[in-house]
Amino acid sequence: MQAPEKIYVTNDRALMYFHTDKLADDDIEYTRTDAFIKKVINFLNYKLDDVVAIRAHGTIIPHRVAKEELIEDLEKYIKE
Repeated sequence: MQAPEKIYVTNDRALMYFHTDKLADDDIEYTRTDAFIKKVINFLNYKLDDVVAIRAHGTIIPHRVAKEELIEDLEKYIKE
């Protein structure tokens, strides 16, 4: 059995209920880290060009980096 991408927690003072659908506005949502990272990578692959210009605060000329390198660095950073 595979764990769901998200679970929601309802706190009923005495008990905590876990479910896979949001039942109330004040439910707390937890997301599986690997599912979150996969969604971020898919989004970046879809939205970014092959080369990305990154401008650091205080610099005039942006640093160019390959999209794959940026995504790999981001994935490593999130997993740390």
